[in-house]
Amino acid sequence: LTTSVTKRFTVRNRNDQAVRVDIALEGGSPSPYRINVDGASGLTFSQVEILGGDSLFVFVEVLPGQGGVNTPFIVEDRILFNTNGNEQEVLLVAWGQDAHIFRPDRSIPGFPDFSIIAGLDDQGNPTCETVTWPNDKPYVIYGYAVVDSCSTLQIDPGVKV
Repeated sequence: LTTSVTKRFTVRNRNDQAVRVDIALEGGSPSPYRINVDGASGLTFSQVEILGGDSLFVFVEVLPGQGGVNTPFIVEDRILFNTNGNEQEVLLVAWGQDAHIFRPDRSIPGFPDFSIIAGLDDQGNPTCETVTWPNDKPYVIYGYAVVDSCSTLQIDPGVKV
C-alpha cells in the first residue's frame, strides 16, 4: 500500500495583460508526481491563459510507491513553466519509505472507525491469535487499531510505529 500527499501553490500573473503559459511535468507519465492545473489533471498544459492580475492553482500529488528498501528514499521531479520564452521551474522533492499501513476498514455505530490487528480471521470470524510485528519496516496506523482481548500483539525491539 502507498499513501499520497497533495500540496498546492499559486501561479500569479502580476502584469496588467493576460499571459499564456505552457506547463509540463518534466518526468512525464513515469513520474511519481501528478499535477492538476486549475481543475484539469494531466502531464502537459499548453497555452494556459492567466488574465492580468489573476492567478491559477496548481495541485501536486506524490505517490512515492514502495522503494524496495527499508530506509527512506527521495523522489524528485520538476514542473516546467514557459511564458513567452521565459523558462521557470518548481522543484518537487518528497521522501518515501516502505511501511506496513493500517487504515480503518471497520465500524461500529457510536465508535470511531478502526482496523483489526489481531482477533479476526480472513473471513471475519473471531479468533484468538498472537501476531508479531517484526522490525523490518515502520508501521503506520491511521485512526484506531484493535487487538482483541483474547489475542496478543508482540512488537519486536526497534519497531517504529
